[in-house]
Amino acid sequence: MGQQLPQPTEENRLVALARVLQILREEDNASVLIETTLDYLSAEFDYRLIWIGLYDRLEHRLVGKGGKAPNGETSFLKKNFLLTPGDLLEQVVIQQRPVSVSDLREETRAGEWRRAALQFEVEGALLFPLRCKDRCFGLVLLGSHLWGVSPAPGERAELSLLFGSLATALYQIELEWQRSATKRPDQTFFQLFDELQQKLTLSKRLETIVNLTQQFIIPTRTNIYWYSPQRRYFWHRVTNQQMIRGVSDLRNSAPGITVAEAEDFYQMLVADRLVAIGSGRSPLRAESTGQLLSRLHARSLLAAPIIVQDELAGFLAVEDQEARIWEGAEKNYVRAVAQIAALVAGNEDLETRFEQSRSNTNLVAQVAEVLASNTDAKNALSTVGQLVCKRFEVSGFLVLNADRDDTYTLLYQYPSLNQRSLTIPVPILEDEEWQQMKPDGGLIAIENLEESEHFSSWSKALSQLGARSLLLHPIQNGDAKGMLLITHNAPRTWNSTERLLATVVAGQIGWLLKLVKLKNNTIALSSQQQTLQTGLTQLWEANSDRVWLEYLAKLLAAPFALLLTWNKVSKPQGKITASVGALPSVDNLTIAVEGDPLLQAALASSNFYDCSLAGLNPISKKWLNYPQQAKAYLFPVRTYFHETAMGMFVFAFPDGSQFPTHLGEIATILMRQFAWYRRNQQQTATFLKGRRDNQTLNWYKHRCLEFLHQAVANWLAFSETEPQGNKIEIGGQSLQQTRQQQKLRELEDIEATLTSVIAEEDWQLKGSLGVVSVPSLLKRSLRLVETTYQKRNLLTRIHNAGGLTVYSDRFKLECVLFELLLVAQSRAPEGSEIEFWCRTLPAHIEVLLVETWEVQPTNKSAAKLPWEIPADSFTPTNINLKVCQRIIQALGSKLRFHKLQDGRYLTRLILPTPRK
Repeated sequence: MGQQLPQPTEENRLVALARVLQILREEDNASVLIETTLDYLSAEFDYRLIWIGLYDRLEHRLVGKGGKAPNGETSFLKKNFLLTPGDLLEQVVIQQRPVSVSDLREETRAGEWRRAALQFEVEGALLFPLRCKDRCFGLVLLGSHLWGVSPAPGERAELSLLFGSLATALYQIELEWQRSATKRPDQTFFQLFDELQQKLTLSKRLETIVNLTQQFIIPTRTNIYWYSPQRRYFWHRVTNQQMIRGVSDLRNSAPGITVAEAEDFYQMLVADRLVAIGSGRSPLRAESTGQLLSRLHARSLLAAPIIVQDELAGFLAVEDQEARIWEGAEKNYVRAVAQIAALVAGNEDLETRFEQSRSNTNLVAQVAEVLASNTDAKNALSTVGQLVCKRFEVSGFLVLNADRDDTYTLLYQYPSLNQRSLTIPVPILEDEEWQQMKPDGGLIAIENLEESEHFSSWSKALSQLGARSLLLHPIQNGDAKGMLLITHNAPRTWNSTERLLATVVAGQIGWLLKLVKLKNNTIALSSQQQTLQTGLTQLWEANSDRVWLEYLAKLLAAPFALLLTWNKVSKPQGKITASVGALPSVDNLTIAVEGDPLLQAALASSNFYDCSLAGLNPISKKWLNYPQQAKAYLFPVRTYFHETAMGMFVFAFPDGSQFPTHLGEIATILMRQFAWYRRNQQQTATFLKGRRDNQTLNWYKHRCLEFLHQAVANWLAFSETEPQGNKIEIGGQSLQQTRQQQKLRELEDIEATLTSVIAEEDWQLKGSLGVVSVPSLLKRSLRLVETTYQKRNLLTRIHNAGGLTVYSDRFKLECVLFELLLVAQSRAPEGSEIEFWCRTLPAHIEVLLVETWEVQPTNKSAAKLPWEIPADSFTPTNINLKVCQRIIQALGSKLRFHKLQDGRYLTRLILPTPRK
């Protein structure tokens, strides 16, 4: 615990304290209050050193107001002490709490008071803040010759009460002073409104605003600066000393300010913020503040923006050559007067703005008319570019279009000067970069690219264009994104009207590009439809895989193409069935599909598979031996992705050629149609073959049944008509028995034949080849139709058949001859003749059946057939004859039908002779 000072009598201290507190309540003079407090402290407390300092907020210092020193020296106690960070006095002022120091002589943070403590022989010290309503008005320092002095609780309470009352009195004096010192702007505003009504021009009204502002604030000078957006320059328009009529008088006026000289100052004005600079305080950067004040030849500045129609028209500047702290009333006044200036300027410029609005409306109408009436996009954009460049007074108008490779390419540029043409791709702005610019409605306005932190990826392209400022607006073109770029070769400001017009023009251009895209898509779809229709027609008309492959190769402009097909699903073996262009001879090459890595990769793809032939695996090189620098595209032959492929289209393009991607979808459709067509052909062929086989089997078995039926009928007829009583014997047997045995043998022959048919030919025909006698074959066949021929009085005759034999299936030949005889009798006139002519050919026997003599020759022996048989033949419409042709062909023979010039029908049957 520190040492405590001797305590005076309690009654006397209370009386003295009451008297002092009364004086502090009633007195309104700060000097009297401080003097009274010092007297009380000197009289009632035994402190070696007493000092009171008042706090100067603006200068951040303590102003000495006197006190008590051991040697009676008071000059030191009236000094001013600047407060620095870490200073003991600053700690008390900032924290507003008492501080006790054990030995002031050893306190390193005491500054000059440390040396004073040595001089005054002071050790312990107490520092009390003068605090009221969380504000510090100063502090009191009490020093003792004792080390570590500490007041008693009652003494501390007494000091707190005293110093609190002193701080309260100082607070009341400051409030009264502020009330008396506050300016009355309302009177100035009334005067301003009266004088503005008497002025007829904008210049006179602005001059009135400047003069009254000068009178109210009393700075060194008051000025109004007007802003030129195209030049990004504030020119001096009005001063309280003279009036500047326009930009032409700029050389004789106060200096103007470029935006480049104070960019952050300009940004605060654009944001409609008041700029107050004075007494070492500034919202701007230090470099910008110094440059701005140097430009204006001032040390203090109060500037309020003049905003007309949401655009910066200029600013009102109150300038002082001394460091000055601007009061709140002064700031509010300048702010309000600047708004009045904006109102005056806006009303004065109504006619000009009306003309500008009409010009803007005309621009929008002209652009809309051009885009609506012109179907050529480039011509329309050329006219729009001229209109926009003229209205905006800019140097460039560009329309960019997004490509698939994440870049913008130039769709149109005006004017298209060679030295300023965009020839390099522009990378598409990432979403993060776009959002960082915080565009208003998608629009980005850059007044000075050199000062912008964005568009680093566009620096090369913008440098090529010579752009230093720009307007950028996205163009919605369906799924694709374009960009409208309006550039200028010098820094400039883009006002709200220009931004709105750019947005409207961008929307109209987007509408045009959508129409152009729709038109191009329609043309492309029409072309694709035509290509598809032509391709399908070619497919149906193609009579071979090679014809179809040649069409596809021509469509895709592929120098090399081939078609690889296979039939088996399990362990398929492929062969090249068609090729186009140079290809090594691989006619007999069999390709193991499952063992070829290239084919497996292509079969696993969803659409097509492309690969470079350089470094191709050895297995695939055997059949795909195209130039190594070529690139191949493989399309599986299947109707849809999950279906098992039955082949592979391969198109190869040498170095420098490319696959036409715009035809890829059409080519895929055509190839899948080919797969459908090929599968349909295979299924149809299988169905037709099965149908023909069933027709043939049905006809054959029907004829077998017919033979059996006829044999049984003959047997029954013989049994009923054979006489029983008249028995003629031949060789020990009666004639009846002989004929019965003959009929039985016939039945046995038919039964034996039908047994093999039932056993072996239940679902398909099988040939039972052997040596067959031609005369016997013809006689048996004629015997089958004997009854029918007799009814129609048809004659039959056989020529040159003696001793001839053939190698075939006897029963099937009988069925075919039976069918030929039935057809012949159906066409032959009654009483006509049907003849068989036979002749020997190399390894074959030719049997000719000639029918339908219109008149029966009287000399039958004279009827001869000329052997000059016409080469032309016809295909019969009779289904039974077609079946006969298929059976004869299956037996290794030939059956042809001819019609002679004299009206007769000729049937040729060429049968092989027995092998030796």
